[in-house]
Amino acid sequence: KQHDVVGIIARNSDNLLAVVIACLTLGLPINALATIVHETDIIYMYSKTQPKVIFCDGDLLETVKGAVNNMKLENCEIITLMEQVKGFKSVDELIAHGNADNFK
Repeated sequence: KQHDVVGIIARNSDNLLAVVIACLTLGLPINALATIVHETDIIYMYSKTQPKVIFCDGDLLETVKGAVNNMKLENCEIITLMEQVKGFKSVDELIAHGNADNFK
């Protein structure tokens, strides 16, 4: 929804561009962090902005998942950008559906 924050912790990629353009089109604020962050950094930043969804590279999933669990962000969905990880949505799945409703 409008005013929901989108977290991004990812390296540059085509998938990242699609996510950023979708967020800008929908007027959603983006809280991007560098891929070198530690779990404590994620907790510090995202406890303030409370993102509803976090897009991250698959190799950062465990760190992001740990931070989300520690912050108890129960309504925060984690979506991977570059790799598909069992049990998590990937941005490729969202793009493959070709439906703008997936970005609500």
